[in-house]
Amino acid sequence: MGVAGTAFMPVLLAREPLALIALSPLFRHLVLVAPLVDTLPLYAVGVPRHFLPDPFVYQLGREYGPAAVDWLQVNSPSLGRLVRALERLFARVGPVALLVSPDIVVSTLAGVARVRPATFVAMNVVGTFATVSVAKFFGETFEAQIRALTAFFQQNLALVTVVSLLLVLGMNALSARGRQDRPPG
Repeated sequence: MGVAGTAFMPVLLAREPLALIALSPLFRHLVLVAPLVDTLPLYAVGVPRHFLPDPFVYQLGREYGPAAVDWLQVNSPSLGRLVRALERLFARVGPVALLVSPDIVVSTLAGVARVRPATFVAMNVVGTFATVSVAKFFGETFEAQIRALTAFFQQNLALVTVVSLLLVLGMNALSARGRQDRPPG
């Protein structure tokens, strides 16, 4: 869903901004959508969708322990150093990291660290509300620029959507080829 949302970001932002964050609740998408929709729908769609994958990766972390972190690092080499840095940070601050970064990497680390499920959910949900709030702040701060970008997308919808789609497909192909070129280990 996230790849589709990113690939079709221009048309979704221009025509169905809530569908964009329903498909791909990346921080940048939350910022772009924030000035285009009312506050309640932003939170009603953004918070649950941003939270949705986290319990699953948390459980993977609990089940597979450090092997889950190794898998993340191998399957996302561009994030490998970040994963290890977040692992060191999580070791220092524990579930408080979820308040700052309630995402799949930190959620996986919470599972590996065997954070109690209730603590995980509470910290992650509060962190997710904070993430949407910060996105809303930035969206409102840059409202004029976001509205200009959205107007540009509306005027050039077919072209920018095709370019976006090709970029996402190209990046995914490069990423897949990079994984194939690595020796198994």
